[in-house]
Amino acid sequence: MSHHDGWSTLMEANGRFEAEILKEALEIDGFSVVLIQEAVGQLYVLPSMPLSRVEICVPDAQFENAQAWLEAYNNGELRNDNAELGDCDHE
Repeated sequence: MSHHDGWSTLMEANGRFEAEILKEALEIDGFSVVLIQEAVGQLYVLPSMPLSRVEICVPDAQFENAQAWLEAYNNGELRNDNAELGDCDHE
């Protein structure tokens, strides 16, 4: 776990796209999130290289709750309150 002036790394994503998706999901559930990526990783898309890794960071005060959220996310236990948006009848 890395620390960045009051922020802790919750996880590392394998690229900016994955990081942005997780950032949005965390923010929807009330977490503050910053993404940290090496500048070279933003210039060259090299998914298998360490430079493409993006740190997903939350405030130290939210870290434990964010860890619990991430565990629930990884286990498919998060409830999707917008599920009805995809349930359209096409009759």
